[in-house]
Amino acid sequence: MRVRSGYEVVGQLPHFDEAVIREEPNLFGASAADVERHGGPIARAFVALLPEAFKAQPFWVRSKLQWLKAGWRTGAGPAGYHCDMVGFRADGEQDHLNLSTPGRHTIGAAAGEVARTVFAVGELDLPDYAVGQPQGLLWHRAILDAAARAAVREVEVPAGAMLQFGQGDFHRTGVAQRTGWRLFIRATHRTAWKPEQTRDLEAWHRASNLYAPTTVSEAALFARYAGG
Repeated sequence: MRVRSGYEVVGQLPHFDEAVIREEPNLFGASAADVERHGGPIARAFVALLPEAFKAQPFWVRSKLQWLKAGWRTGAGPAGYHCDMVGFRADGEQDHLNLSTPGRHTIGAAAGEVARTVFAVGELDLPDYAVGQPQGLLWHRAILDAAARAAVREVEVPAGAMLQFGQGDFHRTGVAQRTGWRLFIRATHRTAWKPEQTRDLEAWHRASNLYAPTTVSEAALFARYAGG
């Protein structure tokens, strides 16, 4: 798969102290009206700052609040480089061929300085792997190798920057540099929302603990437990 990975900066959230961030409610599948009624100050500011061209199409908002210790990564989604709005194959790997949504359909931002979002910027040529292979981890390592050769750049995004991204725009969350609170919020056009997903504003108030392999050998050892 060959893509040009990157993002476009379309706005900037104001600064929010951690005392405000830690009180922000999680949202899942929220409309603009839901945000106004149930969202906190960060979500309301985010929606107000979305470009008018983006708001011309119906969209959903999702926000995820996390407390991290120094050295931790966030526990939402794939641990390494990945794209949003991509469905999954039978083995749990992302299916970019059949289940991805084209275009830059998402705007996201992170409030807080604890862990920055990192984008791979440049041309990526990633091989397809058969079902049963740890494709996501292999692609993650390939992107890191490309960055080491300066074939692509790893760009750490400033806190609060509102980024538009989508298909083929590979990103990850950096390691927390200190203990504290982080909120990631994103708006996605409803046309990119999978039909089987439902609006559940409380979905991300339920916590889960995840383990993510970081090497191919760890992935092989963990494979027997992945469906549990």
